[in-house]
Amino acid sequence: MKAQIRSKFEIEILIDTFYEKVLEHEELSRFFSSAVLNWDFHKKIFVSYWSKQILFTDTYEGSPLHRHIDVDQKFERGFTKHHFDEWARLWVETIDILFEGEKADLAKESGVNMAKNIYLKMFFNRKPKTLSI
Repeated sequence: MKAQIRSKFEIEILIDTFYEKVLEHEELSRFFSSAVLNWDFHKKIFVSYWSKQILFTDTYEGSPLHRHIDVDQKFERGFTKHHFDEWARLWVETIDILFEGEKADLAKESGVNMAKNIYLKMFFNRKPKTLSI
């Protein structure tokens, strides 16, 4: 029997395990390695965000979308749908390995939806490349 997601403690385990996988991922690691300079600081942000999404307990304020747009621009529109699909696949896989239950299902659904929404909003927010003459 797997654990239930009941508190911030389980969210921390999820975030630690998930981002270990992301940093080992051949295609995703380059984005996260260069975009996140202080993992301890960002871990707190990730835990706060997911605690709010899954447990409805935190006071996260911010916009993951804006950060992804910044990184996409830094990598000259380097994000593709495939990257977000891989992120979502790793997210669901990590949750399935560690947890079960209603909150685990909510976490999976929220993560998959977030990946889709951020990609679509980021894609439609891209500015056309200008021609140099």
